[in-house]
Amino acid sequence: GDRRESAWGRAGAQLRRLLGRLLLRPRAAEGYAGPVAAVVADLLRRLQRQRDRHPQHLVPDVATEFYKFGLEGVSSVLFSSRLGCLEQEMPGDTETFIRAIKAMFGTTLLTM
Repeated sequence: GDRRESAWGRAGAQLRRLLGRLLLRPRAAEGYAGPVAAVVADLLRRLQRQRDRHPQHLVPDVATEFYKFGLEGVSSVLFSSRLGCLEQEMPGDTETFIRAIKAMFGTTLLTM
């Protein structure tokens, strides 16, 4: 294989091991219950608002909402901070960050 691919694979494996040790221990995971519950509550409120506004009571783009939920949840655990992905008006910096992540994932998928 390509050296970049094997280097990325090694770096990714190291990152997964590190995050696993930090985040997946039962005692550590207990500490994330509150922040994650708050993110879940915000997601549910956001989905309800969108459903209430839609003429057929549907959430128009649920995949994007779950993507935002994932980012918000990860940031609340890794950074002990919220990005604002689930707010009615998302901060401009957060929108820029989301676009950058989507571009990064798109580029990564194209190189695989």
